[in-house]
Amino acid sequence: MANIKEQLRKPFCGKETCEAYGDMVDELKRVKKLTRKLDVVLDSSYDGIYITDGDGITLRVNKAYERITGLKQGDIIGKSINVLVEQGIISKACTMLVLENKEAMTIQQELAGGKVVLVTGTPVFDENNEIEMVVNNVRDVTELLELREALKENELKMNLYNSELERLRKKMNRPAEVISRNIEMKKLMESAIRAARHDTTVLISGETGVGKEIMAKFIHQHSDRCNEKLIKVNCSAIPENLMESEFFGYEKGAFTGANSNGKTGLFEEANGGTIFLDEIGELPLNLQSKMLRVLQEQEIQRVGSVGTIKIDVRIIAATNQDLMQMIEQGLFRKDLFYRLNIIPLHVLALRDRVEDLIPLANNFLEKLNLLYDENKKFDKEVYKSFANYNWPGNIRELQNVIERVFIMTADQLIREKDLPLEVRSPSDDEVVVEGELKLKEAVGKLEHAMIQDAFKKYGNVRDAARSLGIDGSTFVRKRTKYLHELSLLKTE
Repeated sequence: MANIKEQLRKPFCGKETCEAYGDMVDELKRVKKLTRKLDVVLDSSYDGIYITDGDGITLRVNKAYERITGLKQGDIIGKSINVLVEQGIISKACTMLVLENKEAMTIQQELAGGKVVLVTGTPVFDENNEIEMVVNNVRDVTELLELREALKENELKMNLYNSELERLRKKMNRPAEVISRNIEMKKLMESAIRAARHDTTVLISGETGVGKEIMAKFIHQHSDRCNEKLIKVNCSAIPENLMESEFFGYEKGAFTGANSNGKTGLFEEANGGTIFLDEIGELPLNLQSKMLRVLQEQEIQRVGSVGTIKIDVRIIAATNQDLMQMIEQGLFRKDLFYRLNIIPLHVLALRDRVEDLIPLANNFLEKLNLLYDENKKFDKEVYKSFANYNWPGNIRELQNVIERVFIMTADQLIREKDLPLEVRSPSDDEVVVEGELKLKEAVGKLEHAMIQDAFKKYGNVRDAARSLGIDGSTFVRKRTKYLHELSLLKTE
């Protein structure tokens, strides 16, 4: 009896069996916990995940796959991937390609709703090197494809725009051309081309507005330096106290207010290319000596520096002044003049090349038509007025007059009446000289009338002076002179 009771007190199973059973329960709990974690990981992925076994039977899909495809997990678990293809839900199965090729594959797949996805299938092998599962990573690329198409379309548009801009740029920024039918000007251009082939210094002379800058640009573009910089400098526009630092630069701390890093001068900027010094006669004497050194030694010295910098610059200078007269007056160095005047080129005034008026006028009008998408033309009477006018402002004045009438004329035909008063051909009753006057007096009377008419028309000195092709100070001086003479006559 005691033995029976003792047996009843013993566990139903052996100790070893119970321990094994407990381990199995713990392992099952761990597996469930890992499975839940795996589910969380899969569902946290933004990309869709579609898992099949080695026969293509669906084992698991995550929430992202449901979101991307619209399919529910319960509707496809346990079904073959081929069923989805047969039902037209997907265009083709990446899983079957992986099973066939036994390697990772990537395909573009179309869904029934029109979406496009990128699917990468990766095989999982067992210990016998057989495919146990296929894990498909599914990414929605519909928006990316739409964006790519939009980018392609925009790229095509941009190419068209760039082509059109390039066409306009080539037309508006043609190489510098000197339009002329004048024999002397043609000879001058031949000389300019010969000079362009060498690095020698050129001095261009001519009145204001004849096109000295165009000539300098022409020489640069026909030289071996054409692919380098052309630095244009108007010597009259730089304050005298800043000229040296602008031309040659300065070291840091060279003077009060100087840039803390120093500054590169215009000659250094032009290194390897060409520098065009317009209005060279405006250089002060102290700077002329330094300019001579640059020409002779091809080196510059920054303000505040004790060292020199070698440069390789071709110099083209221009002036509307009589430099020889300035030399006699002690205003310009003779040695600098001869160093600049190696190749002298004199550009004729427009009144001395009247045969160029029509080609130049038509060229300016053509550029404006192109720029503003117009088709304006000149009436033949306009050409007569152009031929009869003296053009004191030369080509620049002609260009300004044409631009003004182009903008202010509403019609497509520009007539003589659209021209500024001073440019129109005078009729018989527009200029009246009473009595017997000497030429100087007659010219003065006409000049006074023109100044008064210009001021009355524009209402300010700047525009009135510009219309007459003179500067503001000259206009004020002449107008004051005539008003003074008029007041004297009234008091007599």
